[in-house]
Amino acid sequence: MPPKSRPKLLTLSPEMKHICAALISELSTWPGVTMRPMFGFCSVYRGRKIFAVLPKTRQLEIPGSVAYKEGREWKSVEVGRALAVLERVYEALG
Repeated sequence: MPPKSRPKLLTLSPEMKHICAALISELSTWPGVTMRPMFGFCSVYRGRKIFAVLPKTRQLEIPGSVAYKEGREWKSVEVGRALAVLERVYEALG
């Protein structure tokens, strides 16, 4: 069985670094949220459940997006809508 290919991680633009740093700063103020570094990303947890992955030095295949977990499925959202979507996912975990 051939090994699974990993998604290609792109270099993060300076603008996206700034936007994602602001998102990380905001999410870090939410009750029960912890963060851990993960391969050029910041994984975001509420309690023990991961609900988002935000770029720090690398980005996903879809530029200008962040990943979030809804149920068992990973999805992506453009950064302009990310805060509202992440808030909804965060609340659903509470």
